[in-house]
Amino acid sequence: MKHKLLSTAAVLLLVLLTWSCTTDNDPVPAPVTSAPRELSISIGPRPAYTAGATLPATRAVQTPDAAQWETGDVIWLHVGFDWTPAGGTQANKTYISALRYNGAGWSPLSVQDSIDLNTSGIKPAIGGPINFSGFKRHPRWPAEALADGTTDAKVRFEAYYLGTSIPVDGILSLGYTTDVMTGSDSFSPGVPAVISLEHRYARMHVANEVDGTELMLSNAKYYYEWNLSNMTAKERENGYFLSVPAKSGYHFAAIDNNSKVYLNRRLYNLLPGRIDESGNEVYNGFTYTLIPLKNGTVTPGDW
Repeated sequence: MKHKLLSTAAVLLLVLLTWSCTTDNDPVPAPVTSAPRELSISIGPRPAYTAGATLPATRAVQTPDAAQWETGDVIWLHVGFDWTPAGGTQANKTYISALRYNGAGWSPLSVQDSIDLNTSGIKPAIGGPINFSGFKRHPRWPAEALADGTTDAKVRFEAYYLGTSIPVDGILSLGYTTDVMTGSDSFSPGVPAVISLEHRYARMHVANEVDGTELMLSNAKYYYEWNLSNMTAKERENGYFLSVPAKSGYHFAAIDNNSKVYLNRRLYNLLPGRIDESGNEVYNGFTYTLIPLKNGTVTPGDW
């Protein structure tokens, strides 16, 4: 089932303009006006998580210092074009594309990656749209969408951060250590658009000093498989146990007010990061630092 996008504040900007043609390994070029069919994508800083509280007295603060793109990060793009030719019926084409961070900037995937994804990787999903047109290193408006007499031309642009993997079969295997961010918008030819990437998860940092700490999540979800052909995902929804190694990193899950978080079978009460306009408690987009209890004591603060 196609997942709904979140409605929280913008945290990452994707600005779509036009670009010129480039060589195979060039980075994303600067916007120009000589190639009006091309889409140009400018990516801002990585969205920061906000510190969440486990105690009422703890304030939530922004943590931008921890929000950095890392070498190998990939943003997948699902780009769907629609238009109505003169005297005809609505037509459409859909492409998959991706950008990879190399430590200094963002570049398209390699030519070989593109060949692999088109020959053995991203395929139309069973029962999916019949207009799927393959992987494109540089998505562009179809020429017929911009022809004289064409009306109602628009593009549906979806962006997904799903870690660093490039799957050989078009199916990404994810886990509780993979952050997920999504965003989308629709726009017309020649009109710059801003896309907001938003966190799908709450982030839990277990401040662990020894092996064997057990993290248990109940009524929490995470995506374990992502199909790049139609950008749908499978969720694991039941409670699960994780053995946390010493000095482990971050763990991600979709949390709500029915979720339970335990360390070594001790319950940790996570406060919602905010209340949305509908009165719902919001946990996703917030980070919670959890320290295993020692001798039954608790240190007040953001733990």
